[in-house]
Amino acid sequence: MNLRDLHVRKGDPVLPAWNKLLEWAGRFRLFAGRGVRLTRTPNGTFIVAETKGIPWDHPFKVTVSTTEATVLPGTLNNQMPTISGRLLDEDPVPLLKLVGGPNRELRSWVCLDVRVDAKTGAIDQADKGAVAITHAREPDSREVGRHPLAMLIWNADRTTVRRVHQITHFNLQHRFTKAVAGKPSRHLFWPA
Repeated sequence: MNLRDLHVRKGDPVLPAWNKLLEWAGRFRLFAGRGVRLTRTPNGTFIVAETKGIPWDHPFKVTVSTTEATVLPGTLNNQMPTISGRLLDEDPVPLLKLVGGPNRELRSWVCLDVRVDAKTGAIDQADKGAVAITHAREPDSREVGRHPLAMLIWNADRTTVRRVHQITHFNLQHRFTKAVAGKPSRHLFWPA
């Protein structure tokens, strides 16, 4: 095929060039490779690739069993968070109990909660509970700085998690801005 046959100038009809391209492409036969399925129909051929994704064990990756969640180690300002007072990188791995179930929309969140000194804005490095992983029915909180790590989507029976939607994939940095001139204080989170 000569590519000049496909060249269309402004104002020229596109359909003849398009038909030439389709005729040229129709000369080739599709072959299914490993993990690829071809389904031929009168309307064309569907190509389905059933390849396995490469697993990525990233910081704060959340996996769920029936009533518990496991969170891979990650850091906030280079500090390891805790679950129920146990560091994420401890052995055996601490498990997060999914108490309270989902909200009305059948969702809940695995969150990273941060407590700071309201006057200095600093996280108390000696307080193991200052940076903690929690399970919450809503992703925001007025008591602590909260960053959602994953959203859990529950079955209609409200007893088991159907799917985990991962939100955070990196270690995090955090800053606290104090309330100024009538504006509320804020917790800011970003990837480290």
